[in-house]
Amino acid sequence: LQREEMMTTAIGPGVAFPHPRHPEKNKACRPIILIGILREGVDFFSMDGEPTKLFCLVYTDSEVIHLKLLAKLNILLQDSTFVDRLIMCDTSEEVIGKFMEKESR
Repeated sequence: LQREEMMTTAIGPGVAFPHPRHPEKNKACRPIILIGILREGVDFFSMDGEPTKLFCLVYTDSEVIHLKLLAKLNILLQDSTFVDRLIMCDTSEEVIGKFMEKESR
């Protein structure tokens, strides 16, 4: 909440990257990306004013990896069609499959 009060991590289109300012305080054994989907959306104070439907949480104890993963996700999720496809997924396997398809192009 403190991080969100500084500046929203909802970047649009319907996407947010809630993350800590200091990832090195995490106790991760390996990098993890958690994806949360809320089809009806929620007000997450997005810069575009639209409801946030897709949340990506990067969990790692390495600031370098943290920034690289955020940058890569940001690039992938600028594609609103791709975001819409992710939001329609029903299982984690489908989400992973969509990312794999996107990366193979």
